[in-house]
Amino acid sequence: MGAKFKRYNYVAQIFLQQRSKATWLRLGDENTRYFLSVIKHRKLTQAVTQLHDGNSHMQYDPNLIADIFVQFHKRLQGDHRRKTSSCFLRNGHKLTIMHQLELLDPHSKKDVKDGMMSIYVNKSPEPDGFGSGFFKHAWNIVGGDTSEAVLVFLRNDKLLK
Repeated sequence: MGAKFKRYNYVAQIFLQQRSKATWLRLGDENTRYFLSVIKHRKLTQAVTQLHDGNSHMQYDPNLIADIFVQFHKRLQGDHRRKTSSCFLRNGHKLTIMHQLELLDPHSKKDVKDGMMSIYVNKSPEPDGFGSGFFKHAWNIVGGDTSEAVLVFLRNDKLLK
């Protein structure tokens, strides 16, 4: 029973590390309040509270800052859309027939495992709270079910609960 508890405890630590992205977890700190404060602090540091507009004036109003972002991305999207369309029209198809047929090949459990193992361990967790580090460490336990769920989705476009 001791080994199972240690495995569960390690998986719980991986989960908390991915949630907070704090390196201190590796040092053994399991203070949940601390990790929640790290998450909150990270969100606050990512907030934009001031931004130069197109006229080099500093804007502090959140609504004006949001408008600056929207206008910037609209300009980017418009430029990108024009470049992409002309690129496709000029160059035509990029994939050979052989590559197109490879895209239609069915996926295997090995493909799913290889894909999961190629994801960096500290990537942000999925909506369920589990990231690639959890799946990599617990693959011998959850790998079969995870692979089957992914393969069912790829075949039927239905996500299992």
